Amino acid sequence: MTRRLESTAARPARVVLAPTVALVVALVGFTAYTVEAFQLEWLTARGNIGSGSFPRLIGIAGIVASATALVQGLRRQHAGGTSGQPDQDDHGPRARRATLVAVASSVLLVAMLEVLGALVAGFLFLLVNLEFLDRGRRMVNLVVAIGFVAGAYGLMSVFLDAPWAVGLLGF
Repeated sequence: MTRRLESTAARPARVVLAPTVALVVALVGFTAYTVEAFQLEWLTARGNIGSGSFPRLIGIAGIVASATALVQGLRRQHAGGTSGQPDQDDHGPRARRATLVAVASSVLLVAMLEVLGALVAGFLFLLVNLEFLDRGRRMVNLVVAIGFVAGAYGLMSVFLDAPWAVGLLGF
């Protein structure tokens, strides 16, 4: 009776991908943020929403989104759907420019909130980013920027009666 030798070749080591690490960090960060948010008051003494309402919603949404993305990524990686190598589009010159535009416009948004107000600064922020990311669809970008800012204004100022950053122009 001969014994058949099985292959003892080493299995390839599992590679932890950068997106997996980033999602774990995001999940931990959102969890810590949500714990802190639940320390804030939900309602004010007048019965309006307090400083803890939106941080709670943002924290919970962030936990759900990052946990969902993490589980989907791990399933895809376990199923062999990824080679461990990033897509070329993720690190190309267009992606670097998009990141630079997003960071620069975010800094300008924060700087211009007090000068232009939330309505105008938010509209310009959205329009610049939409024009960069979705070139050639100016009318759609304009409608989305106006609609989003109008919806945010309606939610914050009309429905929730929350303060809104007013600039030098008065709106």
